[in-house]
Amino acid sequence: MQAADIPIDSLTSGASNSTSNQTPNDIHIDLKHVANIGENTSKISKKSFWIKSGLAGLLAITVTCGAIIPTALILSPLKVSSTTNATTVAVTIVTLNYITVVGATAVGITTTTVATTVGTTVSTTTTTVATTTATTTTVTSCTPGSSWNSTGITIAGVTGVLGTNSTLLSYVNDVGIDIFSNIYVADANNQRIQRFALNATVGQTVAGVVSTIGSTATLLNYPRAIFVLASTLFVSDLYNYRIQKFTYNTSTGVTFAGAIIKILFFYLEGNGQGSALNQINLCYGVYVDTTGTIYYSDFTNNRILKKLNSSSTGVVVAGNNGVGSASNQFNGPMGIYIDANNQSIIYVVDSSNHRVQRWVIGGTSGTTVAGGNSNGSALNQLNNPRAVISDSSSNLYISDTNNHRVVMWASGSTIGILIAGTSGVIGSTETTLNYPNGITFDANKNLYVADSCNFRVQKYTTCAVTTTTIATTTTTVTAIPPCAPQSRSSGTLFSVTNPTSSTYPTYTCYAYTWVATGSSATLSFFFRHDPGGWMLDDVNVYHGLTQLITNGGFEAGTLSGWTYSGSCTFYTGMAYSGSSYAKSGSYYYYDRCSSNGDTISQTFSTVAGDTYVVSFWLTNYGCCSPTEIANVTIS
Repeated sequence: MQAADIPIDSLTSGASNSTSNQTPNDIHIDLKHVANIGENTSKISKKSFWIKSGLAGLLAITVTCGAIIPTALILSPLKVSSTTNATTVAVTIVTLNYITVVGATAVGITTTTVATTVGTTVSTTTTTVATTTATTTTVTSCTPGSSWNSTGITIAGVTGVLGTNSTLLSYVNDVGIDIFSNIYVADANNQRIQRFALNATVGQTVAGVVSTIGSTATLLNYPRAIFVLASTLFVSDLYNYRIQKFTYNTSTGVTFAGAIIKILFFYLEGNGQGSALNQINLCYGVYVDTTGTIYYSDFTNNRILKKLNSSSTGVVVAGNNGVGSASNQFNGPMGIYIDANNQSIIYVVDSSNHRVQRWVIGGTSGTTVAGGNSNGSALNQLNNPRAVISDSSSNLYISDTNNHRVVMWASGSTIGILIAGTSGVIGSTETTLNYPNGITFDANKNLYVADSCNFRVQKYTTCAVTTTTIATTTTTVTAIPPCAPQSRSSGTLFSVTNPTSSTYPTYTCYAYTWVATGSSATLSFFFRHDPGGWMLDDVNVYHGLTQLITNGGFEAGTLSGWTYSGSCTFYTGMAYSGSSYAKSGSYYYYDRCSSNGDTISQTFSTVAGDTYVVSFWLTNYGCCSPTEIANVTIS
């Protein structure tokens, strides 16, 4: 079998680890559901898997390469890197139309030409800066006709080296980015999802257990496609025939669609693999909208389904007319993506038909918008594509896996533009790919590619980056709060009257993202408690990585940095000692103000339009007679 004929789909075991509860008879599982993709390419060696009682692992499997991702477009900072000597040049600022990313529109770069003397220094600071005076532009080498640097940068994994430690990967199926600029990687053959902080080379396992196949809430069986919505992770757990949801910093998943099939005292339980509307038969693409509705491809059943939060079964939104190449059929649907401008349009990678179809959700047929000219390496052809995403201009970006490239199809175009990789060439250099699969963009439209058989994630920067200078530089790196944040506008962050008493002194974490509207803001905590008390600790406000709150943990032993006001019949608020009652350190704010109420506040400088992260820990006791109130505001 030639290398170009090998897809990644067979890179996985087809059965879970055996346990002591298995039948003493051999269990034979025939992977008939792994279909050949393409006529003469992407051939899959269908092998049988045998599991004997007490044997944990597989005795025979043929592994090859290929992968898939529908991905999230999540905010990520701009990484500026430039090296030149000072010289007088005519600087041309190149226009880029940036895309809308999760409800926010990234900034466009205007075009102007000025004569100026510039001295450019080496910079790897992760920042975004603005000015009203001088502007310099660094233009990097572009793929002809595209807007991306043709040289990739490895940001996760090590090229050509697979492994199980925290710096290595083993077949990369998908990539996504969260609101904190963390990068998530579907590390398929290691049965885990790795999270890499911005600019970090060491990953953290956030779902699954390395090299452990399983079907419990903490285990995975070949994680295939991922989608990151804000800070919530969704994983297509391929051979458990389910989609798992993981909330931020939680390693226990909740089944969001489909269900596994279990062997328990010889009885089968759960929805399992099948064609019913509550079943999935191999899912290679996931998309979740902001309402929580999940869309997913059902590969073997040749259909696309959606499922609401409250529903127990899926609803067919495209396909379900058998395997075929007619406009109402699919032949192995894989990656999916909802149009950025029209939520009633879904794009589907129809992999074995070598095309991308555009469907009106719930419609009876689709329209070919990319490929569809048989498999090949010409720019009007695709060869077993796996993933697709769209931007605010309805341009499509397609992972053309068996051509080892990523191509862009402009809206209405009949031909694609090469933006990453080299057409038809397998390689491990900075300009080549080896079965690329999942793709995504950050807020600055830098391209990220899951380069499956090179065991790495590649980043391709836009080929024109504008840097500007002012006295104060604003970073877009955001501190990660101790709990998942909620978005708030100016006004009330948190308010409660007569709450249930906490288990003294158990604290609850609260975190919020807030966009400044002026040059300063005041964070205020109002408390009243008759007759118990409120306990507050570890108050933080971050602008990027800069902490703006003074004495937020009250470790000064006083209210230094805070402004106190209010009137209490008894027990005014104060910094109180006692490490057993503090969330951290030796002090906390203790407020038993009765009858009226009191407030502590801090005012700090802000930049209008910038995002700030507010967090604090709060608990109460002795609630509630007659009145207990807590109000937290920012204005």
